[in-house]
Amino acid sequence: MAKGLLIIKTLTPTHPGAGTSLGAIDLMLQREVTTDFPFIQGSSLKGAIRNYLENQPVRAEESLVRELLEEVKIRLKKERSENEPDKLLSEIQYYQENSSIFPTFKAREYIQMLINTARDEREQSEIKSKFSPLYKALDQVFGPYTPKGEIEKGSLIISDASLLFYPVRSLKGLYALVTCPEILRRLTMPHIGLEISDSILNIEDKGNVMALETTKSKYAINGRVYFEDLNFSVKTINSNELSWIGQELGLNDDIKSRLFIVHNDVFQYFVVFATQVISRNRISYKTGIVETGALWSEEHLPPETYLFSYLEDDGEPVDGSQPAFKWLESKFASSNVIHLGGDETVGKGFVELGFKELQEG
Repeated sequence: MAKGLLIIKTLTPTHPGAGTSLGAIDLMLQREVTTDFPFIQGSSLKGAIRNYLENQPVRAEESLVRELLEEVKIRLKKERSENEPDKLLSEIQYYQENSSIFPTFKAREYIQMLINTARDEREQSEIKSKFSPLYKALDQVFGPYTPKGEIEKGSLIISDASLLFYPVRSLKGLYALVTCPEILRRLTMPHIGLEISDSILNIEDKGNVMALETTKSKYAINGRVYFEDLNFSVKTINSNELSWIGQELGLNDDIKSRLFIVHNDVFQYFVVFATQVISRNRISYKTGIVETGALWSEEHLPPETYLFSYLEDDGEPVDGSQPAFKWLESKFASSNVIHLGGDETVGKGFVELGFKELQEG
């Protein structure tokens, strides 16, 4: 069994899912019931990662891809006259000429077409057995699809993503990252097991924050720091007390130069009242003005927000080589930016993923 953390960094404003709206904002962020901290549901995260991988080129023998495309092409030609224009045949011809970019979700569609037109159950079984390597690994990790379109259990557990570091406006230094003892306490829970100094797991005074001396000098004005509409005195801490950022989370040590640890209540205030709210509308093509009822607002996590999710697999090798966690990490070795949540076509919801394996015990 392998386990680890998935670190998520927002690159653009991100609205991963709507929560309960009781005020002026129409589409609010999902929030924890007890703390009011924004979070991302594990199912949303799992679906976004799977969707990204389904749209990537098939990672299998190219000869098998070409064979699938040829069989589908022959089957279609039998069902249509030679002079009948066919968009699907043109699509298949395109992928035959560019098989290196043939995506997994298209392989599923084409295989299902062959199954639907098979003569009997025996031929259906042969088709599945022959072409299943094109998507077998994805199904093992995330769960296979049932005939009804539902997804069964896969080998990888993906938990809800909790906040880790949250960006706030600063009077000096442009912006800072804040976290709190409650967030850090979650990282020390047995299934994750990070070692974090007790000295930064408790802040009694809401008017105090903790940071490195170099960070304080970067942000402080006459000994105080000013975040959003609040100001604080700064207690300096040793660099070793933040060593887990690089050693345990695998993050760039530059984060230390922006990080402040604040009281739990202060952190709650920031993540409730310092989110990014964006107004949206829909313009009528006929009148050139906003359509009736087509003005709404959305709450987003701002860029530079960090979250973490716990991942664990069942230990079964994927592709006969490595457990699901390591397999997934390898898929993002060259490109680690995906889309998460809504408003993709207007540039929202792009996030960067990082993986950090945790040691047993």
